[in-house]
Amino acid sequence: MLDHDKVERSINTAEKQHQMTTAPPHHITGKTVILASVAGAIIGGPLIALMGFSFVATMTILLVTSPLFILFSPLLFGAAFLFTLEMLGFAAAGAMAVAGVSMVARVAR
Repeated sequence: MLDHDKVERSINTAEKQHQMTTAPPHHITGKTVILASVAGAIIGGPLIALMGFSFVATMTILLVTSPLFILFSPLLFGAAFLFTLEMLGFAAAGAMAVAGVSMVARVAR
Protein backbone atom coordinates (compact mmCIF):
# COMPACT_ATOMS: atom_id res chain seq x y z
CA MET A 1 0.00 0.00 0.00
CA LEU A 2 2.87 2.31 0.69
CA ASP A 3 4.11 1.97 -2.89
CA HIS A 4 0.64 2.70 -4.21
CA ASP A 5 0.54 5.99 -2.24
CA LYS A 6 3.97 6.99 -3.59
CA VAL A 7 2.88 6.33 -7.15
CA GLU A 8 -0.33 8.29 -6.64
CA ARG A 9 1.57 11.25 -5.16
CA SER A 10 4.06 11.25 -8.04
CA ILE A 11 1.20 11.18 -10.56
CA ASN A 12 -0.50 14.09 -8.78
CA THR A 13 2.79 16.02 -8.75
CA ALA A 14 3.33 15.35 -12.46
CA GLU A 15 -0.22 16.52 -13.24
CA LYS A 16 0.30 19.73 -11.27
CA GLN A 17 3.57 20.44 -13.08
CA HIS A 18 1.89 19.76 -16.42
CA GLN A 19 -0.94 22.13 -15.55
CA MET A 20 1.51 24.86 -14.55
CA THR A 21 3.63 24.52 -17.71
CA THR A 22 0.82 24.33 -20.27
CA ALA A 23 -0.96 27.46 -21.35
CA PRO A 24 -4.64 27.81 -20.56
CA PRO A 25 -6.90 26.88 -23.47
CA HIS A 26 -7.92 29.83 -25.64
CA HIS A 27 -11.44 30.30 -26.82
CA ILE A 28 -11.64 30.70 -30.60
CA THR A 29 -14.41 33.06 -31.57
CA GLY A 30 -16.26 33.25 -34.85
CA LYS A 31 -14.62 36.60 -35.55
CA THR A 32 -11.18 35.00 -35.25
CA VAL A 33 -12.15 32.29 -37.72
CA ILE A 34 -13.53 34.83 -40.19
CA LEU A 35 -10.43 37.03 -39.95
CA ALA A 36 -8.15 34.02 -40.41
CA SER A 37 -10.16 32.95 -43.46
CA VAL A 38 -9.98 36.44 -44.96
CA ALA A 39 -6.22 36.59 -44.35
CA GLY A 40 -5.80 33.17 -45.95
CA ALA A 41 -7.81 34.25 -48.98
CA ILE A 42 -5.83 37.49 -49.30
CA ILE A 43 -2.52 35.63 -49.19
CA GLY A 44 -3.52 32.41 -50.96
CA GLY A 45 -5.74 33.85 -53.69
CA PRO A 46 -3.01 35.56 -55.71
CA LEU A 47 -0.72 32.56 -55.25
CA ILE A 48 -3.35 30.20 -56.63
CA ALA A 49 -4.03 32.62 -59.50
CA LEU A 50 -0.32 32.75 -60.36
CA MET A 51 -0.14 28.97 -60.20
CA GLY A 52 -3.06 28.71 -62.62
CA PHE A 53 -1.52 31.27 -64.96
CA SER A 54 1.79 29.41 -64.91
CA PHE A 55 0.04 26.13 -65.71
CA VAL A 56 -1.94 27.65 -68.58
CA ALA A 57 1.19 29.30 -70.01
CA THR A 58 3.12 26.03 -69.79
CA MET A 59 0.38 24.07 -71.54
CA THR A 60 0.07 26.74 -74.26
CA ILE A 61 3.79 26.68 -74.94
CA LEU A 62 3.73 22.87 -74.99
CA LEU A 63 0.86 22.86 -77.50
CA VAL A 64 2.65 25.37 -79.73
CA THR A 65 6.04 23.66 -79.63
CA SER A 66 4.92 20.02 -79.93
CA PRO A 67 4.41 20.23 -83.71
CA LEU A 68 7.75 21.99 -84.02
CA PHE A 69 9.46 19.19 -82.10
CA ILE A 70 7.87 16.65 -84.44
CA LEU A 71 8.84 18.62 -87.56
CA PHE A 72 12.42 19.20 -86.46
CA SER A 73 12.97 15.86 -84.72
CA PRO A 74 15.48 14.61 -87.35
CA LEU A 75 17.48 17.79 -86.90
CA LEU A 76 17.22 17.56 -83.10
CA PHE A 77 18.26 13.90 -83.20
CA GLY A 78 21.33 14.78 -85.26
CA ALA A 79 22.22 17.65 -82.94
CA ALA A 80 21.86 15.39 -79.89
CA PHE A 81 24.06 12.77 -81.55
CA LEU A 82 26.76 15.34 -82.33
CA PHE A 83 26.55 16.74 -78.80
CA THR A 84 27.03 13.23 -77.40
CA LEU A 85 30.07 12.72 -79.62
CA GLU A 86 31.51 16.04 -78.47
CA MET A 87 31.07 15.11 -74.81
CA LEU A 88 32.73 11.74 -75.42
CA GLY A 89 35.62 13.56 -77.12
CA PHE A 90 36.05 15.92 -74.16
CA ALA A 91 35.94 12.95 -71.76
CA ALA A 92 38.61 11.14 -73.78
CA ALA A 93 40.76 14.28 -73.87
CA GLY A 94 40.42 14.63 -70.10
CA ALA A 95 41.37 10.99 -69.58
CA MET A 96 44.44 11.43 -71.82
CA ALA A 97 45.43 14.58 -69.91
CA VAL A 98 45.25 12.73 -66.59
CA ALA A 99 47.26 9.84 -68.06
CA GLY A 100 49.87 12.26 -69.44
CA VAL A 101 50.26 14.13 -66.16
CA SER A 102 50.58 10.87 -64.24
CA MET A 103 53.26 9.62 -66.68
CA VAL A 104 55.23 12.87 -66.37
CA ALA A 105 55.02 12.58 -62.59
CA ARG A 106 56.18 8.95 -62.77
CA VAL A 107 59.14 9.82 -65.02
CA ALA A 108 60.08 12.75 -62.77
CA ARG A 109 60.40 10.42 -59.78
